[in-house]
Amino acid sequence: MYLKHILQNVSNEEKELIKSKVCAEQLSKITIPKDRFHNINDLLIYAPEIFLENLKNTLKNYKDLTLKFTK
Repeated sequence: MYLKHILQNVSNEEKELIKSKVCAEQLSKITIPKDRFHNINDLLIYAPEIFLENLKNTLKNYKDLTLKFTK
């Protein structure tokens, strides 16, 4: 009951502090192997503009979705 009251009245800053203490393993940064990143980057010069715009939007959507579930 007491925890329920705390969770209802917690600020975003307090919520983030609790998450950082309880779920520290979820805050680890996602890394991409450098060779994969450079290979993709080298190939992007051959992509048409419409593809690049769609890719940018798709990656933004994935980022938003990922951040939504990590918070």
